Amino acid sequence: MTGVQTCALPISRLAYRELREKGLKPDRQLYAALAISCLRRRDLEGVESIIAEAGRRLDPPLSPVDPVFVAILYRALVTRARFFHAQLLVRSKLRAGLVPDAAIVRSLVRTKRWLRWKSKRWRGSDWTPLMTKAVRYLWTNLSRAKKLFNRANPRTGLKELTDRKSTRLNSSHNS
Repeated sequence: MTGVQTCALPISRLAYRELREKGLKPDRQLYAALAISCLRRRDLEGVESIIAEAGRRLDPPLSPVDPVFVAILYRALVTRARFFHAQLLVRSKLRAGLVPDAAIVRSLVRTKRWLRWKSKRWRGSDWTPLMTKAVRYLWTNLSRAKKLFNRANPRTGLKELTDRKSTRLNSSHNS
């Protein structure tokens, strides 16, 4: 049984079947949409099976450090309260060469805020050493992801923006 059969909503399953009947190969966007539909239903196993199937069937093959699928799997792990496993996922993908996108960085920041809020209420038997380790990994993952994201997406400085504006204005007045 494929990941699509185990997870996808009936409409998604029909669209997938129709694509196959027409001889069209499912693409990366379809697999991402199916994984997101599983994520919205908090179906971690479905997300994992969709990603595994995408890895087997896509041509060119799905990269193990594809930021879209890493973000989807990360969010699925977090929604199932598997914080430690989510941090291990990000840690291993960053070491494997993942260049995080904005979605991954935002998810890490959101998890950090939520865990900080939750830690104030969990001071007791619910807070385990594994949670403490997950928070420690989260801090290192977040700082590393932010550095990699900023390096891959350099921001234009304010001075450069004003210089470009004044150059454009001057050239339009001179014409």
